[in-house]
Amino acid sequence: MKKSDRIKIIEELLSNQDIKTQEELVQALEDKKIDVTQATVSRDIKEMGLVKVPAKSGGYRYNLPSLGGDKGFSALIRELKLMDKMVSAKTDPGHAMLLKRKILSLCGDRIFSLISDDDSILLVANSEEDARITYRFLGGE
Repeated sequence: MKKSDRIKIIEELLSNQDIKTQEELVQALEDKKIDVTQATVSRDIKEMGLVKVPAKSGGYRYNLPSLGGDKGFSALIRELKLMDKMVSAKTDPGHAMLLKRKILSLCGDRIFSLISDDDSILLVANSEEDARITYRFLGGE
């Protein structure tokens, strides 16, 4: 099976089911007669920029990222700080990796390093000017 076909099936599964773990996603794909490893699913999740959102049944489930235009950044960021060559951003749980990917794709040439966890990122810019530009790009004053 081609990767693009597998990605489409994963999108369909996430639209119709609460899938909370990579193991559940592997099982859902195997139920559709698609032979995958957890490592493959892990790479697919990272490439698709899947996020974890609260599930109706409790806990968190995988979901497709929902970013649209410039409002996408402001919708993700809960707190934004600037200090010297650094920008810090807090997000809702599960959204920091998506924000990281978007920042790297749009501002990567201004960034020395970018570290993220589940709900926060720390960006170190190449210069203070690059940090200010990136900060404003993300919605800072």
